Amino acid sequence: MRTDNLYIAGVAARVPELFPVTEAVRCGWYDAGRAEAEGWTSVALAGSLSAPELAAEAGVDALKRSGLGSDEIALVLHSGVWHQGPDGWFPAHYVQDRVTGGAAPPPSDCTRAVRPYSTGSASPTAT
Repeated sequence: MRTDNLYIAGVAARVPELFPVTEAVRCGWYDAGRAEAEGWTSVALAGSLSAPELAAEAGVDALKRSGLGSDEIALVLHSGVWHQGPDGWFPAHYVQDRVTGGAAPPPSDCTRAVRPYSTGSASPTAT
């Protein structure tokens, strides 16, 4: 997909505190054999924060870095890998609300959930 006049003004990520895999094995949260075979050294544990909350925090940071106001956002995208809330609840709209302070991008239907199944995550950005 090639698109004219599409610009990314700010990006950010919110990664929770890293937790050593050796500690996860010691706590019984991760199998020692799998830990050795897979070679992970740490995992990010979000604690009580949900994936949409982490995404919203990253979105707020990205907006700050962009130097733009929330009224200048034309599109909000949110992608998740697993179930992120109650059935019928749309985390992309939660993220949009937190990032824009409740101001919907014009037109108001420009908030999209990008599903990660198959090529869903990469499709909107493929060139």
